[in-house]
Amino acid sequence: MSHGPKFITLLLGCVASEVNVVETDVDRSNAMLHLRHHYHVLSYPGSGRTWLRSLLHGLGIRTGASHGEPVHSHPFSVFPHQLAEQIQKGIINAPFSKAVLLLRDPVDVLVSNYYERRFRAAANPSIPHYKISDSMTLDQYARDTLSRGGFETLLVWLVNWVHAANLFTDAASVHDESAGGVVGPDTVVMISYEVLKQCPHLVLNYLVNEKWKLNIPCHLIRRAIANNTLDHAKQSSESNYAAVDATKPYSRKVRSGSSHMGHQKLSRSTYQHLRQIMSEILDPAVHQAFYSQFRVCYVLGEEEPLTSDIHCRR
Repeated sequence: MSHGPKFITLLLGCVASEVNVVETDVDRSNAMLHLRHHYHVLSYPGSGRTWLRSLLHGLGIRTGASHGEPVHSHPFSVFPHQLAEQIQKGIINAPFSKAVLLLRDPVDVLVSNYYERRFRAAANPSIPHYKISDSMTLDQYARDTLSRGGFETLLVWLVNWVHAANLFTDAASVHDESAGGVVGPDTVVMISYEVLKQCPHLVLNYLVNEKWKLNIPCHLIRRAIANNTLDHAKQSSESNYAAVDATKPYSRKVRSGSSHMGHQKLSRSTYQHLRQIMSEILDPAVHQAFYSQFRVCYVLGEEEPLTSDIHCRR
């Protein structure tokens, strides 16, 4: 996905200043309008979906969400080959017309999944095979790559959904006029968790204004981010964030939220093993989906990412 000169112009078009944000009746009315729309957040478990949805909800945008159901079973319930077959058979009936595909470093996702499945399974009793053994170590979990919901299931999910997102977008571009506006050239917008963390103002502005054409003002984006930080999520007592077991910190919904740090929790040999598997399964389309995302945080002619004091450019 290439952003090109148009996107650079968009970034340079609005530099937000530090001001006191006061909500007005107009702000509330604009936000409520977005509740009429229905957008979908699609991600593999452990990719930051809960945080992204809270950010969008802070903008008054109601979202559906899934890990690919009902196109396929919950990823923790199936083996890699089963997941691939289900996606390829059911993808034509994917139940959304506007979606964001949220991607995250697979090793970080694997580490997140380990703690989720070991300490938070009680929050998801209806999903088969969600719980893993309390005696299983992180390295053992990582090396059990062919298990239900294991590392290869994650990689198969990435490959198939990235390709599906590209196909949806291409098809929507061709058939946009005949679709009566139901779909458009950005039917599925891919963003990465790492970039969302690095420059959330730019990513949200890109998603809701450039792609979804919702015309949400910069100050509302700033407020949504200020009210829905990762630190807030880690400390929140709200039911969707709270620990399943108050005596076990790892049973919270949001634990570390770190980027590109999963390898530090694994042995060197296990990490190298995972890298080898990634090199065999992940294809150029997936690499492009990840690497192109970081362009969102840069402006032409600057070597460093945009700093946090530049809140929204539009």
